Amino acid sequence: MIDLEEIPGRRPAEELRRLARYQRWVMGVMLAEIALWVGCLLFGMARGRDLAAFSQIPLVATVALGCTGGIFAFLAYCTTRNAVTALLMGVACVPPLLGFFALAVANGVATRELQASGVAVGVFGADVDAIEDVPGLYDEQDGW
Repeated sequence: MIDLEEIPGRRPAEELRRLARYQRWVMGVMLAEIALWVGCLLFGMARGRDLAAFSQIPLVATVALGCTGGIFAFLAYCTTRNAVTALLMGVACVPPLLGFFALAVANGVATRELQASGVAVGVFGADVDAIEDVPGLYDEQDGW
């Protein structure tokens, strides 16, 4: 078991919980995009029509999902990096194919930051409830 007090530069527990929530949303958007495109591909093949005539609906839905994912990628990058990088990554999430790769990068950055702070990250992200508070130098119960 990792002793959380010995990890140098560990982020505060509330910040780690927030990052874990953003990571879950980013992963959810990625899974929704995959399900959307696989479903549209299967639906188009089952109907036997040309996929080009049917591609407008999933394209608009992918841009909408990219905007949603861009918001959470922006929030995750604001937590881990600076605002300029966060803005660039948030905007990069909107175009359909580039957006999926930008979301994957945002997920990787969040995973790396959580693991560097001693949080176990599984296939579907970190468990927000498993992130423990680490006592700091300032303890309100001591009165100083």
